[in-house]
Amino acid sequence: MLYIPEQVSPRGLCIASATGFHPHPVARIEPPDAGADVYPHFIDQYTKLRLWELDALGATGVVYLDADTLVLRNFDELFALPYRFAATGDVYTNRKGFVLGFNAGVLFLRPSTALFGEMLRRIPEADYWRHDAEQAFLNTFFAKDVVRLPYAYNANLAIKARAPRMWEGIKKEIRAIHYTMVKPFTKDNKNYALVPMHELEANARRRASEEGGVFVEEMEMWAQSWHRTYATHGEKLESCMALSNIPGQREW
Repeated sequence: MLYIPEQVSPRGLCIASATGFHPHPVARIEPPDAGADVYPHFIDQYTKLRLWELDALGATGVVYLDADTLVLRNFDELFALPYRFAATGDVYTNRKGFVLGFNAGVLFLRPSTALFGEMLRRIPEADYWRHDAEQAFLNTFFAKDVVRLPYAYNANLAIKARAPRMWEGIKKEIRAIHYTMVKPFTKDNKNYALVPMHELEANARRRASEEGGVFVEEMEMWAQSWHRTYATHGEKLESCMALSNIPGQREW
């Protein structure tokens, strides 16, 4: 689990690690032009490129997952891919629909510190839409060299909203649901205000009524998954609340 030390509190790091993730501190990558054109909630996203440095830890293959994904099935087969980079096509609910560009919420990659260095050199000079930060950059950097993964590996909720019959067709094969349109762990989609742990299950079910109730089943999946997680790790998770919530401290 990559994290930026100066932006994560001991409490947050404890919570994020309590269920078994191994924390790995990384240095923040500053967006070009001090982030002037980047959407505020993407301001730290260039740091995701640190994934390519994981060869230094002995990693030969990495599957990256956004925090708003829920894994439903094993995806070990990705590690056998004879390619250096793979991702799933992006989907929108507006007239764009299914596009050629890929979504960076689920990625397969072969780490390479040398390639990472080339990325850093290209960030300020490459021609891409700066608002979408690292996702737009990666689309430009890899372009035609990205291997397209089936939608089952990054089941963006926009697929269900845009093409319900297609969602039904891939449902039994979905490896990871991507909660792009409704976040089960936030109060709303405006300021991404977080919800206390003991309220998360109910919050997911409450938010299931949004978007016309299209995502009731998927929100229930998340609620049940959190129920199991909290039942197993709740005591340890709650003990984290005694730690400081000030970012950058080192008491954990």
